[in-house]
Amino acid sequence: MGAYINFDLIDTAELCGIDIRRSTLSNDEVEARCPYCCDHRYRMYLSRLTNMFYCHNCGTGGNAVTLYSSFNPKGVCLKNYESYNALLNEPSVGRHDVPVQPEKSNAQIREIEERSEIYTELLKLLRLEKEHCTNLLNRGLDSERIARNMYRSFPTDNAERQWICDSLAARYDLHGMPGFYRTDGIWHIAAFKSGILIPIRNKQNLIQGLQIRFDNPPVKRVTTPEGITIEKIGTRFMWLSSSKQKKFEGTSVPSYIHITGNRDSDTVYLTEGGLKSDVASYLSGDKLFIGLTGVQNTGFLKEVISSLSPKRIVEAVDMDVRSNPQVRKAQVKIQAICAPLCETYKRLFWPIDQKGIDDLLLFRKLKKEYEEKIRKGN
Repeated sequence: MGAYINFDLIDTAELCGIDIRRSTLSNDEVEARCPYCCDHRYRMYLSRLTNMFYCHNCGTGGNAVTLYSSFNPKGVCLKNYESYNALLNEPSVGRHDVPVQPEKSNAQIREIEERSEIYTELLKLLRLEKEHCTNLLNRGLDSERIARNMYRSFPTDNAERQWICDSLAARYDLHGMPGFYRTDGIWHIAAFKSGILIPIRNKQNLIQGLQIRFDNPPVKRVTTPEGITIEKIGTRFMWLSSSKQKKFEGTSVPSYIHITGNRDSDTVYLTEGGLKSDVASYLSGDKLFIGLTGVQNTGFLKEVISSLSPKRIVEAVDMDVRSNPQVRKAQVKIQAICAPLCETYKRLFWPIDQKGIDDLLLFRKLKKEYEEKIRKGN
C-alpha cells in the first residue's frame, strides 16, 4: 500500500511569505493577500477543511504544492513534481500521509452535476484542431453546431495535458472523475492517442462522460483457433477513463447513453454512437436521437427510454446488422427492452451502401443539394 502526502496549506503559505491576516488563523478559512494579483483586501481564502486556496479577486486557486511552485523562498518557478519533492524536505510544513488503497479503484463516480461542470471546464481549456473540425464538417455538421456541441481535440502533448490538469485541480477536487488519477499528490489526465473528444449528454443536457474518437484506432493482435497471431483494427471509440490507474485513485466510467435533439418529442430514434446521434439529429432537423455507446451496451436503456416516455421508437442501428450476427443478437435484445415501453416500435432499413443513419441522411442532403444545383443550372 502506497501513500501520497497532503502538505499543510497554512504552513506552506507562511513559508512562502504570504501576507496572512493573523486574526483569522484560528478560523476554518484563513484570509490572506493574494500574491497572484497583489490583492490588498485579503480576498484569498485558505481553507483548513479542503486544504485548498482560492482568490475571490482574480479567481486563482490551488493547493500547497501549486502555491509553493510559484512563491517558494528561493524565488524560482518550479514544476509541481519539483515543488512536491521540495516540500518533502521542509520541516516547518506539516504533513500527513493519506493511504492509497486498491479499494479506491471502486470509488464512487462523482454526481452528474459535478461531473458535467468539471468536464465543461475541461473542454473550455481545450481547442479543436483544424483537421478535426474538417472531419466534423464533412459529416454534415455546420460550424455553429460544432461549437455548440463542444467537440474538442484530445491533447496528446504531456506538458499541455499537465498544465490543463493543474488548472482544473486548482479549482476542483478531481476524485471520482473518470479520466483523472493522482500520483505523489499531483493529478494527471490519462494519456490517449489523438482524436476527437465527444461529450455524452443526458436528458438535461449534462455531460455524463467523454468519449474519444481515435484518428487511427490502435491495432490489436488476436490469436486464431489455429494458433496464428493476426493484427486487427482496434476500437475506434473509447471512454475518457482512468480505470487502468485504479491503484492511483483512477475512476472507470459506465456505458452511458447519449441523448440529443428535441427532448420533448414523442418519437425516439435509437442508434449507436454519440457522434452518430449528434449528426443524425442535426441532419434530420433536431429529431430526438439516443445513441448507445456500443450496440451491446444496453444497461441504461430501460431507464433512458422510461425517462423520455416516447409513443414511438424507431430503431436505426447500422446496416451491418444484415451480416454481423453479434449486431443481430443485440438488435433482438434492444427490441425486447424498448417495445414494452412505447406504443409503436419499428426498424428502419436502407441500402447497405450507407452504413449508418448519419451516412444515409448526409447522402440524402448532398443528393438534394446536387439536384437543386442541376435544376438551377437548367
